[in-house]
Amino acid sequence: MSFINSQIYDYIFIVGVVLLAACDTDDPADVSREMEIVVPVTTCWVSDSFQLKVTFNGEEDETVPVSWSLSDDSKANLGQNGEILLKKEGQLRLFAQSGDLSASYELEIKPLRLMYQTAGAEVNAIKSFNWSDGETEILLNNTWESSAPRISPDGSMLVFADTVDAYNSDIFIYKLATAERFPVASHPLSDDQPVWSSDSKKIIFRSFRDEGLGCIYAYDLGASSLVNLTPDPVNAAWANLDPAISPDGKTMASSNNVNGLHDIWLHNLETGNRQTAVFTLEYDGEPAWSPDGKKLVFRSNFSYSPRNADLVILDLETGSMQRLEIDGIERQPSWSPNGKYIAFSHELGNSPPSIRYVDVEKPGELCLIGEHYGYSPVFY
Repeated sequence: MSFINSQIYDYIFIVGVVLLAACDTDDPADVSREMEIVVPVTTCWVSDSFQLKVTFNGEEDETVPVSWSLSDDSKANLGQNGEILLKKEGQLRLFAQSGDLSASYELEIKPLRLMYQTAGAEVNAIKSFNWSDGETEILLNNTWESSAPRISPDGSMLVFADTVDAYNSDIFIYKLATAERFPVASHPLSDDQPVWSSDSKKIIFRSFRDEGLGCIYAYDLGASSLVNLTPDPVNAAWANLDPAISPDGKTMASSNNVNGLHDIWLHNLETGNRQTAVFTLEYDGEPAWSPDGKKLVFRSNFSYSPRNADLVILDLETGSMQRLEIDGIERQPSWSPNGKYIAFSHELGNSPPSIRYVDVEKPGELCLIGEHYGYSPVFY
């Protein structure tokens, strides 16, 4: 009896081994294989385009066919191979299917907007242009003398310079939610060129309150305190101008004529150290940062008068420069938050200044934003 039982147990064992071996040879794709959608960017903006991919258990396999679809076709164009162009802000769900496997991914598309100051003989308005639908809205109707509007990084306030009497301009804040307008650090001598700190807590601006010399100040909104960031100007009214704060808030770029010519300088806001970013024999001003903080774009010409001024892109890591040779006068550049575009005010001949932009990858293709005429464009 024990011999028979032993044979039965041996038989059961052999059958089990065979079954396990058979399982090992089966395709486990529909059992243990997992598919995941891979998006190559962490933040998505209207106008972004990129290649979607999928991984199987963390690895790419380009031999496996994948079909793609969207929850809302109005928000993006999607190619059969996963190429996507984002057209409209909002939430968008991506779907991928491969055989019995499927995956989805929730995408948040941020709006791309451009604010600018209109050009006109009677009304000076601060407007906002929406990249996705081409619509324009008026953020604030103002007096003709206001200039250099900037929206706070948290999106709650505008700051701008406005002439209050004769040649005296002051800095004003306008709260978008309440329509409240109030001055900041007013002084009998002019203040202008305001910009925000990266945390929306300070306003950096140029002022002539130091014996008529052009200095750059930082005003803390919470503490109501004022600090001179450039306490040693040369004896010239245009010594320091065009402040621009880096995306990480640690460095200020500005134009300074310490060497007798206006060059772009970098000011470490933590240590106070200053150094030239670039030295040329031309007038260099109006710097603007790339969103990754690795490049600057600025206006360059042979005098303070912006005759035939060109825009120059400076790589801060390599020191290389790329001049965007465009007919006319290009001023007041602004880099889009996705790093794709540079907008600027453009004057050609006797035409009024228009708001134009170039694709950084295709700088030779000049694009006009509708029939929008004005100054001081800035992405936000």
